[in-house]
Amino acid sequence: MVAGVGFVFGVMVIYVISITWVFRYRRIQKRSKENFIFITIGLCGLLFNEVLLFVFTETFDFAYQNSKLISAVFIFTFNFSARKLLLFSSILDKDD
Repeated sequence: MVAGVGFVFGVMVIYVISITWVFRYRRIQKRSKENFIFITIGLCGLLFNEVLLFVFTETFDFAYQNSKLISAVFIFTFNFSARKLLLFSSILDKDD
């Protein structure tokens, strides 16, 4: 329960920071849709994190702390890139 509350709070903080300080352009004007995609990307990142931790510690026999560090780099990159591409970039907008 506490981990879930922490995740929700973290996503809310990251969302506010993203829309106020990090990204200027917002591709999706409907805020509920933007929030849904933002949270979905975060949940995908959480799932990928669990998979990477398992692979690095169980398959490659890395120490857990090293697995966390490597995973954090991958997940940060994934979350930032996916949110930038899908929510805060005009690259996917169609030219009329």
